[in-house]
Amino acid sequence: MLESGTGVQAYYDTNFAHRVPNKKIVKKWRTNSWKSGHYSTVTIDIEQRSDHTQVIFKQTGVPEGEEDSTRINWNRYYWEALKRTFGFGLTL
Repeated sequence: MLESGTGVQAYYDTNFAHRVPNKKIVKKWRTNSWKSGHYSTVTIDIEQRSDHTQVIFKQTGVPEGEEDSTRINWNRYYWEALKRTFGFGLTL
């Protein structure tokens, strides 16, 4: 079961707002560099296709000026790690 809590070295804080098993995850999410109490909303939709699973990620409410660093950090710490875990995007 997924639990709410803090992430890598308390860099971010997240709380699950809504879950639909095997379909959707909605989280309130923030980094420690954002104004206290300000959370964005992260929505992850999971769609099973005939030959693959499609994951659709959307984040709203990121503070102005934080968009680029937020995008870079999602790619660096989540998506690239996830790809490597499943054998995609390996560098030799």
